[in-house]
Parts: sequence; C-alpha cells; structure tokens
Amino acid sequence: MNRRRFWDYFNRLQGIGRQDNGVFRVAWTDEDMLARRELAEILTYEGFTAFRDGAGNVWGLWTPKPGQEYLVLGSHLDSVAGGGDFDGVYGVAAALETLLSLRECQFGDYGNVAIVAFADEEGVRFNSGLLGSRAITGALTRQEFMTMADASGNHSLEDAAAAYGVTWESLSAIRPVPICAYLEIHVEQGPILEERQIPLGIVNVIAGRSQGYVRFTGRQNHAGTTPMDKRQDALLAAAQAVVGLHEAVMDHECVGTVGDIIADPGSPNVIAGHSAISFDVRAPKDDIREAVLRRWQASWAAGAIVQRVDKAAVALDLMIRNILRDAAARLQIPTMFLNSWAVHDAMILAQSVPSGLLFIPSAAGVSHARDEWSSPQDCEIGVMVFEEAARTILTGT
Repeated sequence: MNRRRFWDYFNRLQGIGRQDNGVFRVAWTDEDMLARRELAEILTYEGFTAFRDGAGNVWGLWTPKPGQEYLVLGSHLDSVAGGGDFDGVYGVAAALETLLSLRECQFGDYGNVAIVAFADEEGVRFNSGLLGSRAITGALTRQEFMTMADASGNHSLEDAAAAYGVTWESLSAIRPVPICAYLEIHVEQGPILEERQIPLGIVNVIAGRSQGYVRFTGRQNHAGTTPMDKRQDALLAAAQAVVGLHEAVMDHECVGTVGDIIADPGSPNVIAGHSAISFDVRAPKDDIREAVLRRWQASWAAGAIVQRVDKAAVALDLMIRNILRDAAARLQIPTMFLNSWAVHDAMILAQSVPSGLLFIPSAAGVSHARDEWSSPQDCEIGVMVFEEAARTILTGT
C-alpha cells in the first residue's frame, strides 16, 4: 500500500462534517452529499469511471476486461449524528487504496475491480439502514421507501431523498453493476479484538436485527391537578417498556436498545397523551431474537409497533473467510473468527454474491461516538491484508 496516499484520501473524506463534538455526515444532508461528491471527484481524478446511481451510491469502476463481472470493494460514508472518524469512511478509503494498488501492480489481466460507497447505511433518521445495498440487490421495496418516516411521523424518507435526486423512479431505474464477489473492511465497533490483542477479525455471522418504533397512547391532562391514580400517562408506559426491553434480553445471546424517546406534547406541566420509543434488538440466531421480541411485546400496556424492519442473521461465505485468514497468515498477521453485532452492507450483498467482512480493533470498543479511534498501525495492517485478499480473489491464487 501507499501509506501517504491512503491517509491523504482518508483525511479528505473523514474531515467532511467533522465538528468538535463528533462527525455529522448523516444520510440525506448536505455533508453526506458533499462527501459523496468528493469521492466521485477523487475517482475521476485517478482515472476511474465514476458515477452515482439511482440510490445515491457512488461507484468507481476499473474495467480492463469489458463484459466480465467485478470484484467489488466497499463500505459507506454516512455517519450517525456525533459519530466517529473511522466508521464507514475507513472502509471506503481502504477500498480506494486497494483499487489503486491493484491497478499499479498490473492485475488488470485477471479481471475487473470496483469500489462503492453505499448510501444511507446507518439509517439514522428514517430507520432506512442499508438502503443503498438493498436498492442494488432488489431487497428494497416500493412500500418501504414510500412509507419510511422519522419517529414523529412528520418527515419522510421519500421527501428527504428527493431533495438530493433519489426517488422511487430513480431507484427502479438502477442497472446493477455485475458482481462476482464483495469484500468489506470496517472497524470492529466492539472490544473483543483489543481485549484479546489480535489485530484482525474475520466475520462468521452478521447478527440479525429488528428495529423500529413503538407508539403509546394515553390521555393528555394537567400535571398538577390530575391525581396519580387517575392518570393515563403515555410517557410512563414508554418508560416501562424501556425497562422491559432491558429485562427481556438478559440471559440471552442478544442485545436490546432504546435510543430515542419522544413525548407529546413534551411540556413539563402536561401529562403526555402520546409517546414513542425506538427499539433495536440483535442476535446472531434469529429464533432467539424473535423470542425476545415476543416476550417484550407481552409486557407492554397501551403500545403498538408502528414501524418495524427485520433483517435475518447472515453467515458470510466460507471460502472468502478462509481467503482472508490465509491472506493474513502470509503476512504473518494473527487473526480470529468472530460474529458482527453491527449490521453492514456485506450482509445484504452476501445474500446474492460471495461476501467477506474484515475487522480491525476499536479502542475500548467505542464507536458511534466522538472518541471512536483505531490506531494507524491497525488501520494499515487492515489495508495490507485487505489488498492481499482482494488480489487472491482476483487472480484465484
């Protein structure tokens, strides 16, 4: 790898939307679009065929063998609000460096290579995660796209995406790049690799996830004059559900999170008549995840799921897992196999093409936060093994 070039491009991309309190490159914002345009400009400057498809995904194609499928390397550029410097953008910069290195080493005789920065991987505002990868694989439905909204129900994905040129018509017109295999590299976003002092993780299974919103209905009333035994407090019902989710996942190989709470009308002297909470439940086994959700739902009062997206757990390709392991071994880099509790675009691609996912350590397991960090050494080790694995897939040796 060309270390200076890798860090130059990494810094150019990750600096967009970076503020003192974290990275704000949320999908369907000006910062997100600026990052996508920057990547397209870099790809054009480097001599690749660059374009943005109907979902907003940014592609860079190297096509020495017209008519053949592409080995695709990718990740995403969008962030959560107040996120870290490495989530997603590290994988895009690593893919770009790998593409450049393969071309420089004259591997064009073996096939085509592409990179992609998928749109709206995080799904922050509209529960629309992995939108770009779902769009190119046919996994995104018209009903989903047209009905996705934020927790308030007042702002839609359809309107937000249309402001940046993405509509159902543009999504329907996508002609997918033909793909023979997909590789992704990402920060772990968990503590396992650092705790075990192992520089690389090879993902076996990406955990399944159920995510959405629950709305609770009570009766809006005066906070001072309504006796406690006469109240129908929608926010109290939501609070009980928050605690209930924590209790439901305990003693299972499962995690559950409520990250967003809304009270309506949201006044300190008014009992809430309506409230809403988000939920995020994940497990590497789908039967466990479903059992936890059933147990949780049985504990509610006055609530109903108004939006839910389910993604089944996905096992990644065994042959590519072994290629990643062997590539690291040739470079004398220790590895371990592990599961991913975070969703990634690789789980969507894996349902149609052989796919692999490589992790580098995250300091203290912190991610989706300002102090997310991975060491320069770990970042560079990841790129070198990623390149070696891509070379192996491309050449078959």
